[in-house]
Amino acid sequence: MIQNLFPFVLSFVLSLIAFSSQSQIIISIGNPVDGVEGSGNSMFDVFIEGGDVNTTGAPITGSLSYGGTATSAADYIEITSFSIPDGASSTTISIVVIDDALVECDESIIATLSNLNTGMVNPSASTDTAYIIDDECTNNIDELNEVGLTVYPNPVAHFVRFEAEQQMSNYAILDVNGRIMNAGRIDGLEFHTSLESLQNGAYFVQIEFENGALINRKIVKE
Repeated sequence: MIQNLFPFVLSFVLSLIAFSSQSQIIISIGNPVDGVEGSGNSMFDVFIEGGDVNTTGAPITGSLSYGGTATSAADYIEITSFSIPDGASSTTISIVVIDDALVECDESIIATLSNLNTGMVNPSASTDTAYIIDDECTNNIDELNEVGLTVYPNPVAHFVRFEAEQQMSNYAILDVNGRIMNAGRIDGLEFHTSLESLQNGAYFVQIEFENGALINRKIVKE
C-alpha cells in the first residue's frame, strides 16, 4: 500500500518544489541607456534578480507603462509589454526615439513594470528612468535665450499665453502628426489663444519672430 502511494507522494513533493521555485522569481528593471534623437534608442533591461534563469517552461511576461517629461507618440514609441524566454535571464526593451525639430532639451522616460504572469516585481526596482538627449537643444539654446520666449501655463486647459523679449510675428499650433490646428498673426511681445476646442494630448507651438528666429515648444492640453 505504501509502495503504491510513493509515486503520488513524489509527484506532490516535486510540485511543491516547482511552486516554491516559481514563487521566488523576482523581476526588476534597470540598466537604462539614454537615447539620442536621430542616432540611438532609449533602452532598459528587464531581468530576473540574482542572475537566475527562467526555468518555468514558458516565457515570463508582463506590462510596461510610462511617465516622465517625454511624451509618448511625440517623443518616443512605447513598448507596452516584455517577455523573458524560457532558458533566459533577461530581455532588453529598446524604445524608438522620434527625431523632431523641436527645442526641448533633455526629457525623461520613466518605465514601470506590472502584471507579471509569473513571480513578483521587485518593489525597490519596479521603475527606472532613461533620458532622450535632444540634438536640437545645444544648437538652438542661444537663439532661445535671445528671444526670451515664455509659453505658459503648461499643461494648459483653456488659454495658452506667449511672452517674449523680441517682437513675435506669427504662431502655429500643430498636433503630433504635424497638422496645423490653430495659426495666426502676432503683433507684440504678448499674446494668448484658446485651446479649448482641442482634444487632450500633446501639441507643438511654433513661434516666428521678426528677427527671423523660429522657436518650437511642446505643450500638453488637459
